[in-house]
Amino acid sequence: MQVHTFEGIVLSIRDYKESDAMVKIFTKEYGKQMFFVRHFKSGNHVLRGVLLPFTQATFLGTINRNGLSFLREYKDIGLFKRAQEDLYVHAYATYIVNLCDAVIDDRIVNEDLYDLLKQTLSAIEKGLDVEVVTLIFELKLLRYFGINPNLNRCMVSDEEQGPFDYSLKYGGLLAKNQWHLDTYRLQANPNAIYLLQKCQRISMDKLTSIDISDAMKKELRRIMDALYEEYVDIHLKSKTFIEQMNQWYI
Repeated sequence: MQVHTFEGIVLSIRDYKESDAMVKIFTKEYGKQMFFVRHFKSGNHVLRGVLLPFTQATFLGTINRNGLSFLREYKDIGLFKRAQEDLYVHAYATYIVNLCDAVIDDRIVNEDLYDLLKQTLSAIEKGLDVEVVTLIFELKLLRYFGINPNLNRCMVSDEEQGPFDYSLKYGGLLAKNQWHLDTYRLQANPNAIYLLQKCQRISMDKLTSIDISDAMKKELRRIMDALYEEYVDIHLKSKTFIEQMNQWYI
């Protein structure tokens, strides 16, 4: 069988039988693939140090169109240690990779999505606020779910200057003089809407610093949760864990 070289990010690992493992890797060249790793639990396995969640590396292995694929070795490893070593950060990184896993089917190549995931994990590794990085990732991920909320102008008047609120009914922004059209609009802080506009436009790899108050982060989280509940409607255990974990810090 032909051996391929490919770049990938480890999404998840689960035990299989007594000594083997099943590893899901989002590869840049072949999409998400499930790899069977025989005798992975042996202490001297060549892949033991690389097959960790959130690890990015160049792998050598066999890619099968149907069934399981197989790994042989790796090189050029990149460890996102902050996500692996800090429980709080680990929870958010897990949610991020779970979302990425949910948004695309296996074996579908999407280099833009791969790059977004890699840039997001890199932003976290740089020490940027993991809550805000996650919010930006969620916002940018919406288009991969087929959702394109209009954050550019009022859906009714085409007004481009705020203050704005967000309307689930209209699927985008409403200028202040149109707020009466939707009594169930999100009642969002206009400054939060402004920040969402900026987040939508910025490239993840261009993030260098984040300075947002806790109150504003809570408001952004409320808005994002409303968007995902309305448009995406997926419920991940990793998201529930974050919500429970955040109660510990109150």
